[in-house]
Amino acid sequence: TGLDEATDPWGVKVERVEVKDVRLPVALQKAMAAEAEASRDA
Repeated sequence: TGLDEATDPWGVKVERVEVKDVRLPVALQKAMAAEAEASRDA
């Protein structure tokens, strides 16, 4: 993976990464909301 490529030269092995915050673009948020609403109405 990209992370392995970056850390291997240092002799570091990353076993786990925690994602603390995900920010979606406004357009994607709106699209997801519209899709959810459409599936509820169906």
